[in-house]
Amino acid sequence: MTNDELERQRLLRELTDALRAFTDKAKVRPLDGYHETPVEGLVVLRSDHRMEPIHRISKPALWIVVQGLKWAVVGKQRFDYSAGEALLITVEVPCSCTISRATPREPFLGLIIELSRTVFQEVGGALSSKPDRVASEPVRSAIGITLNRQLLDCVLRSVRLLDTPAAIPVLYPSMLREMSYWLLSGVYGPQAMNIGMARGQDRRTMQAIRQLRTDFRDTIHIEARAKAAGMSVATFHRQFRSVTSLSPVQYQKQLRLLEARRLIMTNHPSVGETAYKVGYASASQFSREYTRMFGTSPRADRAV
Repeated sequence: MTNDELERQRLLRELTDALRAFTDKAKVRPLDGYHETPVEGLVVLRSDHRMEPIHRISKPALWIVVQGLKWAVVGKQRFDYSAGEALLITVEVPCSCTISRATPREPFLGLIIELSRTVFQEVGGALSSKPDRVASEPVRSAIGITLNRQLLDCVLRSVRLLDTPAAIPVLYPSMLREMSYWLLSGVYGPQAMNIGMARGQDRRTMQAIRQLRTDFRDTIHIEARAKAAGMSVATFHRQFRSVTSLSPVQYQKQLRLLEARRLIMTNHPSVGETAYKVGYASASQFSREYTRMFGTSPRADRAV
């Protein structure tokens, strides 16, 4: 084993201890395993058992596994990752994830660290050499990565800040910049640049995805979306599917249903009211598609 790998293993052990200590202090163990922290955009994950899939919309982020196993489906792509690995999300996208290995003796431990588009633009602009994608390499909304020792060290220092809340607003922004630097300057730079530095057709595709994320309740007019992106309809469809692995209509549907479930689980509106709020004209169609996606009806979820 190389010195670099030995250092990675040491950092992973220390990160495991730090996350376990943080979650041991929690007065209440969240059912979904998501522990909010004083750091905005940083969530600690812990579970002592395997879990059913959780559906959510992810912002650009690192989903990191520190101990245990996890899988995630982003669009239609499945990713399996383990300790020291992460999923790099480059654009807001619907996803589902679950913990596939965890026990009380060796609980699943992980992190979600949201990444800033603005910070990526600033850091990328300061790089002496910009990451460049090979023409044949497609843009992806998510890629699996292995955390190098520099990233692990930065993540560990970020977690240790949880013990000194007063230091967080002063020090964490610089750590977020450091993480952005290691992502952009390393082997994953060509994909990481999509968070804030995409160019040309890639940039217009990412903008179109972000726009659809904002106004997903509205009817999609593909011709208008393609024209706004400066593409033909066929090219727009191809680019959109290349990034998200979904068509624009499929992407919109998942966004609508995820927002519907959030409303139902938190505010408990009627099924018809929920359907209308997320853009459905037919409550019966909404119920069918909701049940198909989540395996339970909106009425059943509303009653929980």
